[in-house]
Amino acid sequence: MRRALAILFDAAAALSLALCVAAVGFWVSSYSHRYTVGADDGNTEFTGVLSRGELGVRIQRAVTPDTSRERGGVELSSFRGPAGDLLREAMIACPGAHPPVIGFFFGRQLRAGVSRTIVALPMSFLVVLLVGPTLVMVRSRVRRRRRARRLAGGRCVGCGYDLRATPGTCPECGRESATVAVNSPLDVRP
Repeated sequence: MRRALAILFDAAAALSLALCVAAVGFWVSSYSHRYTVGADDGNTEFTGVLSRGELGVRIQRAVTPDTSRERGGVELSSFRGPAGDLLREAMIACPGAHPPVIGFFFGRQLRAGVSRTIVALPMSFLVVLLVGPTLVMVRSRVRRRRRARRLAGGRCVGCGYDLRATPGTCPECGRESATVAVNSPLDVRP
């Protein structure tokens, strides 16, 4: 079970790294282009926008659903155009919202029977979130390999002190040794 969880976490970290690389590519490209993707099911419209290093999400929903409109599924759209300032546009779309703080913006507005929620954040924040699981995976692998090397060399797994002379407890850090090194020169066998 533990091995299966480790494999699952490694796969999630690899996916996170791939998404991080894609996010960095879009982040760099967003300074010259504006990328917009959207989905609309008739009553709820979801739009994601990336421009000038900022990622914005807008959810617009009719407070009273329009039952007269025929539902034909979800309509998807995408658009690429010239870059623009998302934070300024978000503040214009939600005039009563608090101004952005270090690139983060949250605004909510109810007007003419339509609820609009806008969230904006810097792409650097998203990249840091995506690279986190990969860094945790690399750190755990480095620690696992260091522990295996120290055990094989007859050293303390905590501090690396040579335990061939004192096989029971590490005199440096006080840690109990996991195993006694085989073929130790001080190994007394009957």
